[in-house]
Parts: sequence; structure tokens; C-alpha cells
Amino acid sequence: MVSTRVGGVESVVLEGKTGYLVESRDVDAFADRLVRLAENSELRIQLGQAGAEHVRSKFAYHRLVSDMAALYHELLEFK
Repeated sequence: MVSTRVGGVESVVLEGKTGYLVESRDVDAFADRLVRLAENSELRIQLGQAGAEHVRSKFAYHRLVSDMAALYHELLEFK
């Protein structure tokens, strides 16, 4: 994964762990990271697996349901 640092991308892509982030409009850095991934299959696999795990643990629906349930319980206790 190679992306620019825009919007909420940084909450999904962890620099150097699940992919690469470069500054918006930095074409040279973007191209460099793409070439780095194209030339290194082990790195692609490593970042891909880490990325999949990160997304599953942070954005899976059961985590969202659990977080929402905890929030509702907290709000009910607050009153």
C-alpha cells in the first residue's frame, strides 16, 4: 500500500508497518515507494499481512459492535 497523507488514510495505513505514506504531491517519494514494493516480494507480503491484521483488529464489525455496546453502557451509567 502506498498512499498520500490525506483524509483519514493515516488511521488505516501505518507508515512502514502496513504500507507507505508520502506527502501529497511528492511524486518522487510516491514513485520510490512503488518501485520499492515492486522489487521486493517479501516486503509486499509482510506489509500486506500486517495491513490485513491491522484492518481486521481496528475496523472489524464485531469490534465496532463491542465499542458501541461499551459506549451505551457507559452512557447509561452516567445519568
